[in-house]
Parts: sequence; structure tokens; C-alpha cells
Amino acid sequence: EIKKLLSTVKRVAVLGINQVWLDCTNLDAAEKFYSGLLGLKKTGQVPGMMVLFDCGGTTLLLGLRNEVRPNSILYFRLEDSIACLQAAYNRLKAAGVKVGDSPHCLVKNWQGRDIWLAFFFDPAGNELAFKVDVPVR
Repeated sequence: EIKKLLSTVKRVAVLGINQVWLDCTNLDAAEKFYSGLLGLKKTGQVPGMMVLFDCGGTTLLLGLRNEVRPNSILYFRLEDSIACLQAAYNRLKAAGVKVGDSPHCLVKNWQGRDIWLAFFFDPAGNELAFKVDVPVR
């Protein structure tokens, strides 16, 4: 059945990710975290329902829910330097944000780059990460 359907339908032409939704239980806390700590630009809001941020051309929607549903991890790209990653991690930790392990290299020399990550959590408990791709010298 699926094969027959696929043979009659044109391929979808995805151009990119337009927006991503994350649940939150407190819109004010979400706005302070994403705008104040992460530095994302607030682009709009639906009062009492959601707040929107620009994240490099992708809209990040923080929507109000009674509880946070399981979600995927969002990886925020930083300037490709270990020092930048460490500074961002230290800033969040100093601000009392729940963080994961210290910044670490996940993969060495992956397509000419070392992949470094640092994990942290927003006020609603969504797991997030900073990612940098450091060129191998």
C-alpha cells in the first residue's frame, strides 16, 4: 500500500526547519532564560499561550503547558571554539542553571573537525546543548 502511494506522489521538497516547539510551564521564566541567558531575540508572543524567539532564522516557540512532554534535544550552535563553549557553560552554571557534564569532545576528527558538546536544562526541564565544531589543526 505504501509503495503504491509513494509511486504516485511527488517527492516533498523540504527547504529547512521553519520552527520548533518546546513546552514550558512558565512563560516568564522561559522568556528570561532564552532571551536573558541565551541571548535569543524575542520576535513575538501570544499572551498566555506562547513566546517566540529567532534562533538563526528558525523560530523557537515556547508554548505553555501544564506539564512538559518528552522532547528531542536542541543543539545550539556557538562560535566554533572550545573557549566560547566553556564560557557559555560557565555563564549558565554561575546563573544557577542545571547543567550536565563539563564541555567535552564527543568525536575527534569527524570530517576534519572535533565535535564538542555541553548539556544543560531550561527552567521547564527540557534538555538542551551547546555544540561547537572545532577545525582539526
